Amino acid sequence: MDKNQLQLTLQPKWKHPIVLATLFFIVNLLLRAIQLTKNPLSGDEPFTLYHGQMQPSMIVSELLKGNNPPLFELLLHYWIGWKDISLQWIRILPLIFSALTAFFLFLLANNIKKGYFPLIVSLIYTFSVYHLQFGQEVRVYSLFGCLAVISMWVFLKVWRDQATLKWWILLVIVNSCLIYAHYFGFFLLLIQTILIFSDASLLKKSIKKYVVYVIAIILLYIPLIPIILQHFVFNENGSNTWLAPASSVEDLYNMLWKFSNKPVVTVLGIAILLSAVVKYILSKDKKLNVEVKLLLVWFIVSFFGMFIISFKIPMYLDRYLIYGSFSYILLLVYALWYLFPTAKGQLITSAVLVVLFGATFSLHSPTKRNAPLISGEIAKAKKNGYSVILCPKEYVTNFVYYYNSDYFKLIDTEPSCKRMMEKLANENIYAVWNIEEVEKKGNKWLFVDVAASLTLPNNGIFDYLQAHYTLVKEELLDEVTKAYYFE
Repeated sequence: MDKNQLQLTLQPKWKHPIVLATLFFIVNLLLRAIQLTKNPLSGDEPFTLYHGQMQPSMIVSELLKGNNPPLFELLLHYWIGWKDISLQWIRILPLIFSALTAFFLFLLANNIKKGYFPLIVSLIYTFSVYHLQFGQEVRVYSLFGCLAVISMWVFLKVWRDQATLKWWILLVIVNSCLIYAHYFGFFLLLIQTILIFSDASLLKKSIKKYVVYVIAIILLYIPLIPIILQHFVFNENGSNTWLAPASSVEDLYNMLWKFSNKPVVTVLGIAILLSAVVKYILSKDKKLNVEVKLLLVWFIVSFFGMFIISFKIPMYLDRYLIYGSFSYILLLVYALWYLFPTAKGQLITSAVLVVLFGATFSLHSPTKRNAPLISGEIAKAKKNGYSVILCPKEYVTNFVYYYNSDYFKLIDTEPSCKRMMEKLANENIYAVWNIEEVEKKGNKWLFVDVAASLTLPNNGIFDYLQAHYTLVKEELLDEVTKAYYFE
C-alpha cells in the first residue's frame, strides 16, 4: 500500500454522514437517559417548570418582566400538555435537544474537515460532563446549545458555499429562534457578522442577501425589541447581574475546566491550543481558511469577549457560554490535527484525547440541594407539631414540587405563587426572605436554611428563634441546607 492509499484509508470520506450523525444522536439519547432522573429537580428548574404550566400569553408576559426570553418555556408548556409534570417526562425534552446537538455537531464538523475529524469531535461531545448536565436539566441551555450548533452549520454553508436562498431563509428562522431562546444568542449573531465582514470578496457577493437577512431578523424580533432596550439600554439601574464580576485569568482556566471534565484534560487542552498558536506564528504560511476563521472568531468572542465584558457587566457563567463551548471542542481537535499533519499522527493523538475525555466522564454529577430530603424533613416535622420557616422564599417551588404537587399546579402571576403560599401558611409553613414575614404562631419551630445565611445574611430568623426558644437539634440536610429545631 503506497502513502496515498494509506492516507485515504486512515482518513475516509463518509458517503452518508447523516447515518453517522443519526448514530451519535441515538448514542447520546441513550447515554444521557441512563441516570436522567437521579438528580432531583433543583436550581432554576422549578422556576422554569412552574412558568411552563402557565398559558402561553401568561408565559410571555411573565418572563419578559425578567431576563428570560420565552421560547423554551413555551415548548415546555406544550410538552407538559401531552402528559404531566413528572420528572421522568419533563427531563426528556432537554434530553432530546442535547442528543440533537450531537447530530448537528457531526454535520458541522464534517463540513469543517473530512475524515475522522467529525467522529472525534462527536465523541468528545458525547463524553463531556458539561454537556451531559445540560442535557438532563429542565432549562433552556440544551435548546440554546442545539440552536447555536445548527446556526453555525447553516451559516457555514451560506458564508463559504454561497448557498441558495433556502439556506438564507433557514438561517433567518434558526437565528430568530436562537435569540428567542436566550438573549446571549446575539453574541453568535455578532460572531457571524464579524465573519461576513472579514472577507471583502464574499461580502460583495452576499451583501444584498445579508441586508435582507438582517431586516428579516429585526422584523421577527419586533415583539422583544422594547424589552431589550428597556433591560440593556435604558435601564436606570444599569446592567447589573446577580453574578460577581470577572476577577482574574483563573476564571478562564476554570471555564476550560468545565469544558474539559478534569484538570489533566484542561492542561492538555491548553497545551494543544498554545502549541498550535506557536507553530502558526513560526510558520511561513499565514493564510487562514474559512473554517479556521470561523472557529477562531467563534472561540475568541465567546470565550475571551464575554470574560472582558464581565469586568463591567458580570456574565461569565458556564451555562451562558454554552453557545461557544462547541467552538472549543472543534478548535481543540483542529489544533491537534494542525500539530500532527500526518493521518497516522492525527489518528493516534485524537484517540488519546478521546480516551482521556472518556476516562474522566461520569454519568452523574450530583446537585448540592436535595429537595426530596428537605420536603421529607418538613413533612416529618409537621407531624410532630412543628411550625416551619423556609428561607429563602425562591426555594418554595422546589420544595412544593416534592411536598404537594397539587400546590405546585396553583398558578399565579401577581404576586407569583400567591395561592401556593396561602396553602402552606394554612399549614404553618412560611417561605420567606426575613423574620418580619412570619406569623409568629407556635411553640415548636423548624427553620430550614437553604444557604440563606450566605445569600440573605440579615434575614434575622435564626437570631429571633434563638432569642425566644431553645435550639434542641441541628442537622445538615445536604451540602448547603441546615435544619434547626427550636422548642
